[in-house]
Amino acid sequence: MMDCKHDADITNNNHLAVTPDNMNNISAMSTIIIKFIFNDSILCTISFRTDTTIGEVKTKLAEMFHEEIEIEKDSAVIGNDVTLMDIGAIPLGTIELGLKCCAGVDLTKLYRPTPMPTVDVIMVRIFEGKKQIKEYVVEIEKSDHVKPWLGGYRNKMTRTEYHHAETQTVYVKKNQVQCNNQSAQTPVFPLKHTQSNTMITRRTQTRSRYIPDIGDVFKKVSDKSYVTYDEWLNKYNIVDHVIKIQTWYRHIKMKKRQKNILEHLYEYTELQVHTKEELRKKLDRVDSADNNLIKKKPSSRHDFDVLYMIIGKWWTNEMQRIRDIPDETIRKNEHVKLLQKEIYYLSKLDRCRAECREKAEQKQLLCLLNKAAKPKKMITSNNKEVSISTIETQKATVLKNIYVKIIRRDVNTEERIEILNEFTDILLKCEGIEFIENILALVRKEIDQMYVGVPKKNLEMTRNRIELLFSKFLNFPEYNKNSKAIRMSGRLRRGATPEERYFTCSRCNRTLPASEYPAAAQKSVHRICNSCEWVENVGSKRIDLKPYKQMLNTIQKRELDKNSTSSLCFGMQPSGMYYLVNVIWDGRSAITEASEISSLQCVRW
Repeated sequence: MMDCKHDADITNNNHLAVTPDNMNNISAMSTIIIKFIFNDSILCTISFRTDTTIGEVKTKLAEMFHEEIEIEKDSAVIGNDVTLMDIGAIPLGTIELGLKCCAGVDLTKLYRPTPMPTVDVIMVRIFEGKKQIKEYVVEIEKSDHVKPWLGGYRNKMTRTEYHHAETQTVYVKKNQVQCNNQSAQTPVFPLKHTQSNTMITRRTQTRSRYIPDIGDVFKKVSDKSYVTYDEWLNKYNIVDHVIKIQTWYRHIKMKKRQKNILEHLYEYTELQVHTKEELRKKLDRVDSADNNLIKKKPSSRHDFDVLYMIIGKWWTNEMQRIRDIPDETIRKNEHVKLLQKEIYYLSKLDRCRAECREKAEQKQLLCLLNKAAKPKKMITSNNKEVSISTIETQKATVLKNIYVKIIRRDVNTEERIEILNEFTDILLKCEGIEFIENILALVRKEIDQMYVGVPKKNLEMTRNRIELLFSKFLNFPEYNKNSKAIRMSGRLRRGATPEERYFTCSRCNRTLPASEYPAAAQKSVHRICNSCEWVENVGSKRIDLKPYKQMLNTIQKRELDKNSTSSLCFGMQPSGMYYLVNVIWDGRSAITEASEISSLQCVRW
C-alpha cells in the first residue's frame, strides 16, 4: 500500500493520471528501496520506482526536511537528471545513499515521519421500527492532520474547547458595508493593450476620457518653475528656523535637567536629615533604656553584663577623645576626671551587686529553713504515710519565722521593737556562748537607738550586722541540726544529682551547690563559682562573652544533631571558648585568616 501511494504521488508530479487503463503498467514497473544515511546512521527508508530521477527524490524529501539537501553516493554528489537505474539500482533491491544539508543543519532534528492514517471497523445497529434492527459495518479513518481553528470557546483552566454550528463556519457580520472592489488609478506608464484577469474590477484613466469615482481624490495643480533644494532653503530661511528651534529645544532641555538636579539634591538632603533624626532618636531611646535600667537597679546577671559593657564602651570612647587632646596638662586632668567617674560608676554597680547577692542569699537561706522545718514522713505497716514533727523541726520552724520577721523592712518602730524582743527571748535560751552575746549586744544597741529617735538610714548598718550574724547562727549544727543534715545529705548520698552536691569556692569561701559552678570546675581541685568567674571576666577584664557563648551554643546544637552527647563542648564554658579562640587559634580562622568574631564558628577538626 505504501509503494502504490508513493507511485501515485510521483505520477501526480509528472502530470499523469492513474486510470484503469494504465494501472496494469504501473503495477508491472519495478520498485527499489532507498536507505538514506546521515552521519553514518540510517535516517529513513523510502521506496521509489527505478526510473525515478534524483530531482524527484529531492522533491519527496523536501516534504520532510524543508531544507536544501544534496544526495551523495561514495562521497560524490549526484545530479538531478540522473535516474536510479543509472547509479546501479536493481529492481526490487536496496541501495544506500548519503544525505548532505547545504545549510549545515542537523537533519536528524528536522526529520519527522509522514503520519499514516489508521482505519478502524465497528458494527453499528440501527433500530427501524419496533422490532426491525439493521446492522451496518462502518469504517472510521483517523487522519493525523490538524484542523484549522474556526472559532468557538476555550476554558483557560481546563483547556476544553466548545464548538457550535455557527462557529464552525466563516462568520459574516450583519449589515456590513461592502468594500469597494473597483480601482481607478492614474497611470504613469505606457498604455497596455493586452488583457489580464484580476481579483478585483480595475479600470484605467485613459487620455481620451475620464470616468469619475466616489473614492477619487482631486488636487489642483498649477504650473510653476522648478526650484532646486538650495534655492528652497534660501527662499524660506529654513536654516535660521532650524537653528532657532534647536536653541529653544536645548534651552528647555537644560532647564529640565537643572530642575531634576535640584529635586535630587533636595531629596538627598531631606533623606540625610531624616537619617540623622532617626539615628538621634535611636540613640536617645538607647540612652533612655540604659538610664531606666540603671534607675530600676538591675537584678539579673544579664543586666550587669549590659551595664559593664556600656561602661567599657564609654571608657574606650573617652580614652580616644583624651588621646586627641594636644596639650599634655589638659590630658592629665582629663585622665584624672575619667578615673574618678569610672570609680564612681563601678562602686555604684558593686553596691547594686551586693544588694542583689544579699537578696539571693536570703532566698537561699529561707529555702534551707523550709527544708529543715518540713515534718518527717514515715510509712506505717498499713502502707499509710504519717508525718511526725520532731524537736528539730519545731526549732527550725521557730527560727524560720523569726528570720522572716528580722529581714522585713516595711515595719514601724513599735513593731520592730516587738520583733527584736521576741528575737532576744529565743537567743536567751542559747546563752553562754560568745557568738550569741555579740548578737544580743547588737539587738540592745538597735533598741536603744530607736528609743532615742535615730533615723532608719543610720540604723541600716546595725540591722545588716544582725542579719549576717543570725544567718551564720542558723547554719551552726549545734542550734539547727537539720541544716547540717540537709547540706551533707547531697554529698554523702551515692545517688545524689550534681545539683544536690555542695562545694566551697576558693575565692569567696562560700559553700554553694554544684549548679553555681561551671561544669569544668566541678572536676578540678581549685573550684571558682560562677559569680567570681563573671567578676573576673566582665568586671575586671571587661570581656564581652556574648559571641563566644553563641559560638558554644551553635556547636552544642550540631553535636546533639549527630547524637554525640559525650562531646567535649558540653563541658566547656564561654570563658573556655574565649581561651580556645583567642589563645589557641589567635582569634583568626584556620582557613581564611578572618578575624571577625561574629563570622567565626567552631567545627570538628
